[in-house]
Amino acid sequence: TAPKLNEQRPFIMCEYAHAMGNSSGSLSDYWDVIKKAHGLQGGFIWDWIDQGILMKDENGREWHAYGGDFGEASHDANFNINGMISPNRRPHPAMIEFKKCAQPVDFEFSWLGDGQLELRIVNRRYFTTLDDITVVWALRVNGFVVETKALAFPTVLPQKSAEVDGASILQALAHHNIQQLISDGDSEIHLDFSASILGATLGATSERVEVASDQITLSTQGKKKSKLPYPKHLILCQNNDKGRLVKAEPDSMSLTANGFTISLVDGSFIYQSVTDSTKPIVSSLQPNLFRAGTDNDGVKQLGDQFFDKSKPLGLWLTLGLDCTTLEDLDVTLSSKKINFSGDAMDFPSVVTKASIFGNPRRRKYEGISLAEKLEDSSTSSVKLGKWEQQVTMVGNGSVYVEITLDLKESLRDLPRVGLQFTSPCMGKACFFANGPHENYSDRRYSAHAGVYEVDTPSSLDTYVVPQEQGNRTGLRWLFLYQSSSSDNAGRSKEATEVEEDSIANLVANKTGILILPEDLVEFTTSRFTDAEVFAARHVNDLIPPNNDEYYVRLDVAQRGLGTGSCGPQTLEKYTIHGGTYRIAFWLKPVGYD
Repeated sequence: TAPKLNEQRPFIMCEYAHAMGNSSGSLSDYWDVIKKAHGLQGGFIWDWIDQGILMKDENGREWHAYGGDFGEASHDANFNINGMISPNRRPHPAMIEFKKCAQPVDFEFSWLGDGQLELRIVNRRYFTTLDDITVVWALRVNGFVVETKALAFPTVLPQKSAEVDGASILQALAHHNIQQLISDGDSEIHLDFSASILGATLGATSERVEVASDQITLSTQGKKKSKLPYPKHLILCQNNDKGRLVKAEPDSMSLTANGFTISLVDGSFIYQSVTDSTKPIVSSLQPNLFRAGTDNDGVKQLGDQFFDKSKPLGLWLTLGLDCTTLEDLDVTLSSKKINFSGDAMDFPSVVTKASIFGNPRRRKYEGISLAEKLEDSSTSSVKLGKWEQQVTMVGNGSVYVEITLDLKESLRDLPRVGLQFTSPCMGKACFFANGPHENYSDRRYSAHAGVYEVDTPSSLDTYVVPQEQGNRTGLRWLFLYQSSSSDNAGRSKEATEVEEDSIANLVANKTGILILPEDLVEFTTSRFTDAEVFAARHVNDLIPPNNDEYYVRLDVAQRGLGTGSCGPQTLEKYTIHGGTYRIAFWLKPVGYD
């Protein structure tokens, strides 16, 4: 509106984002406008730091106190826990997102083929050059870094750009046959840029500090009808003797092949090795439509927010999304054609059809004021939609799972649409997805596609108040594998780049389960259920379970974060409504021979 009013003065937004808990969605949407609109200088984010008071419980576990923890009758609960960094000064993922939005360097890249490319470096600074900055590029093939080098560039004046000699990048593209890989259509190619300055410049202890990053997509996952669509699937063909029998048992509704068996139980299934039947590889697969509400979904310790129509959390509890069940089960034997390298074969499968019901008040949340507002009369089950699951086993024991969720069109603004299953706590998770840090549909601008690994978390302490956390978008594959305690000693809880250069090398000599979605999905892994996280007021309320269950959540979509605890809710384009959703994936056991 400023140009229409002939307004020439600079415009600064006051509190355009509220960083309470897992928040700050749509920062990149704001910054798209800020960078395009002359005179729009940015604004203020509320606020800098979570104002919690460090405490220790009787077992020495640390937690942070906030409103209501000192017996006071009048308080605003955790409304002082609304910073971009934690009380111990650890940046929240939202700070990483903001850093990307406001970075001082951008890159413009165009690959013209035939040995030509155009590369420009853009100086977003207003007063100084980029002479203090070092730039490094990295070439990724299917998520793995195959080559990296420093990039020389000329002096770039403030608010200007300069052309950069990309000869070293062209040489790498040629050396790794990137043009051929793109023509074949079955590889993902990315080019990353990282700009850093000397740590001493910022008073940091590290030698260099990254101040800007970017990722250029040269090709995305392709699909060909003549063969399996992507190199990640090649591992599925290992040990796949086409003549190997898959045995189907109608009485028990089970499938067996190559020393693995899958049994259907109450709409779910148990997938295990016959040599170790005491520890299923995968079990308890079920629909998952709930998340442990963020503060933007509704501040769970403020009961009045149950009635606030702008906060969806009360509606989710009213629908019983926190406790869904499958009813009216119909289980039958069937078959499915699976295409291995152009040769389609029929394999036996089990099809389960059921109705999805939500069960409000089935779970009790003592001390969670918002949940306690749900009336006792709201106890009848709510039909949410239909569930169809087809589980197919192939000759090498791998399993293909295909699920359709047909949710009522009247359901609006859902937290997620997906599934959850349990797997033994393997110790490590390695994934090809957007990362390395957590990201969501409206807060993923800073997340780059790559292969990263992280230790299995035994606690959830990203946020002072336990809530939804740890999501990653764009999952291509996930590998959960066993590691010794010495492997984990002294390691950071943050995800890091892997050292291997291919998925074959990564899984070699390891024991675990490889999860291969057919299409890009979102995923979360945790030692706790969403209901357990929602029930907790502080991080020390979440006691690591004595069992070795590890929860894996795969989502067709999850609701964005928005900034609705004190500001706009999630934008419509990041919300989820009723409809028909499909999710399909492979389960491949590794190292069980």
